[in-house]
Order: sequence, then C-alpha cells, then structure tokens
Amino acid sequence: MSFRTRLIVFMTALAAATAPARAAPPTVATCFVDWSDAAPVVEREQLTTARNVHDLARRHVVGELVRITLCHEADVYTYRLVVRDGQGRVLNVTVDARRPFDR
Repeated sequence: MSFRTRLIVFMTALAAATAPARAAPPTVATCFVDWSDAAPVVEREQLTTARNVHDLARRHVVGELVRITLCHEADVYTYRLVVRDGQGRVLNVTVDARRPFDR
C-alpha cells in the first residue's frame, strides 16, 4: 500500500473516531446542593455515605478534601470531590457513589 493510500485510510479513520456521536442527546447531571436533600437519597439508594467517602478519600487522594457533592446522571450516582493538592492546585475527582475508589 502506498504512503498516500495509508495516509488517506488513517485520516478517514481519525475523522470517524473523532466525529461527535449523534445517537443520544447529552444528559445533564443533577447535583444536590443541600445534604438534607441528599441524605434520604443516600439511604434509599444504599449509597456510600459522605462520611465514608471522606475517610476513603484520605487514603486514596493526595491533598485536602474541600468539598463532596452527590450527583445523579443517567441512573448513576456519583460523588464529585474537590481536592486541593500540596501545590494549591484544585483537582476534581469523580467516584462511583456505590463503590467509591474501587479498582
């Protein structure tokens, strides 16, 4: 196969791989602002509690945990963690609310 043919095949594959998917409209996550609203959901859905996520984060994430927010999107619950690392940078970490930090 010539260089030009390989280049065309590569460019076609690249274009197909980077083309936006059109099958499903994007979903928007719903996040709980107030823990008094989130607590009944955590209990009903048998999610890991924010206290346990905080303890797990201390073992798995380097830095200071600034905030934990419960979110729901497409039937999946997640915790969004805001962490400040040792250099002062803010990092966002998302974990499954049922099994946070599972590997």
